[in-house]
Amino acid sequence: MDDMELGIVKKKDGDLYSAFTIRSMRSNIRVVQSFVVATRGVLRMKDVNKELVADFHQFLLDKNLAKNTISGRLNGLRFWIRRFCGEKLLDYCGERGKYPMEITTAIALSIEELRTLYI
Repeated sequence: MDDMELGIVKKKDGDLYSAFTIRSMRSNIRVVQSFVVATRGVLRMKDVNKELVADFHQFLLDKNLAKNTISGRLNGLRFWIRRFCGEKLLDYCGERGKYPMEITTAIALSIEELRTLYI
């Protein structure tokens, strides 16, 4: 988180994280920490699975939070899961997102090749 604030860690497109995004991520981390303390005590990387996400969802529902707040908290947890999976720190056995990464064999044409096709 500190590296995000300093601009050392950037988004995939190279942009910096905004102050609001960093503040919201810190807030999400605090909520996940309170969930872990209340339910498990300790959270290891190998314990992150579909059941953990479902239990976290139920934990948020039990707190009588608004639907949008619950959705935001779950998205925050999914962000960290995707981030850790992308860096090969986590082997998550659940759905990481709504839209899976597309594997394609598409070939990009150069400008000259496009011109010859359309002229």
